[in-house]
Amino acid sequence: MNTFKEYANLPKYDADLYSDLSDLGWDYTAGRMSRSAMEIYDTIMTRLGVLDDGEHWNEDCYQDHNCDH
Repeated sequence: MNTFKEYANLPKYDADLYSDLSDLGWDYTAGRMSRSAMEIYDTIMTRLGVLDDGEHWNEDCYQDHNCDH
């Protein structure tokens, strides 16, 4: 059985939230995020179902920052 963590008071399909997260993804892609911020961003996007487990928003940028796999 799968266990899903729900964020309190978070609408499942909030278009503005997804737009904001997508915009933040540009900072990720531009390399302006720290390694820890990238890891947190990936975790949030995975929990929201945007990324698959173990996937990263930008694989090349993630590796360029020597992030752990």
